[in-house]
Parts: sequence; C-alpha cells; structure tokens
Amino acid sequence: YEKPSGPEADGTLRVQFDKINGDYFGDMALPVVAPQDSATITGIGFTMKGEGVVPKDCFLILKTAVGVAFRSRNLNEVFKLSELQDVVLKAADFVIDPDHAKKHPEAASRVLGDKDWAQITRLDFSCSGALPMEAYVAKMARFFFVQGSGAEAKQALIRDFKEDPKMKTFGNL
Repeated sequence: YEKPSGPEADGTLRVQFDKINGDYFGDMALPVVAPQDSATITGIGFTMKGEGVVPKDCFLILKTAVGVAFRSRNLNEVFKLSELQDVVLKAADFVIDPDHAKKHPEAASRVLGDKDWAQITRLDFSCSGALPMEAYVAKMARFFFVQGSGAEAKQALIRDFKEDPKMKTFGNL
C-alpha cells in the first residue's frame, strides 16, 4: 500500500504510528539505491523530529539484494527530538534481524560489513508499542547514506520527503 501525503510546512513528512487498526506495529518502507561510489559508504541516516511520545520499540531494518535483513539498535528515543536532527547509524549499530535469523539459522552470526551498504535495496522504519491506544509521530525529512568520515563526510540522498513524499506502509500507520 503506497500512501501519498503532502509535506508539512517545514518540509517534513508527518508519519503517525497509531490507532488506525488493532495492530501493535507500524512500518514504512522505501526502496534504496546506493550511490555509484558506494565503496565510500560508512553509514546510513535519517533526519527527523518527534512529538515527545516514545514507542516501546523503533528499528531501522535494512534488506539486501540477496534477502539478508539487518536491524538497528532500538531507536525509540529519537521520538523525543523536538528539532530536526540527523540520526546517523554505522555498521556496528546493526545486528542480523532476529526474525531473519530464525528463518535462516546459517545467517545468525552474520554482521553488517562495509561491502553490504551497496547491497541494500530496501529500508523499513518500524515501530511497535501500544499503537491501538497511543500515537507516535515522526516528522521525517530525509533518508541518506553517509560517505566518508569526519569533516570530509557527505550525505548521499536516498529520499527527500519534501520532493517525494510517497512510501509503502504496513500495519498500524
């Protein structure tokens, strides 16, 4: 299901995880294409702000072209951000997705490596919690790859929601 929505006055896309149905999770998904110079990718990030209400769990899930899924550390605290901020994740912030590991025990010990960034074809921003009773709002500006490090780091855009607010949604969103 692709949900079109216009940007907010500040250029963000308002994504509300809540009371649409009885599901205790919500997910937005985007296709990903790595930049041509993918060998320099050192991380992935997004720019967002919240409205202060924090879900139980929030994860960024990355899926590769060969079907391997990696899950970030719990990102629920980003919903406390009251100003737009970049949230940057490095390979060490991800583990093999537990659901993927159950279905593919041979992949259980796999870790995200630098060569995997170029293989990412989809990202999911997923929340779970008391969604039937509580609303969790993320105002998303963009998703991006980080190339390089330190003062030399730059962003390679995956999606700018001001320019393209379409996304696929699942669950209570």
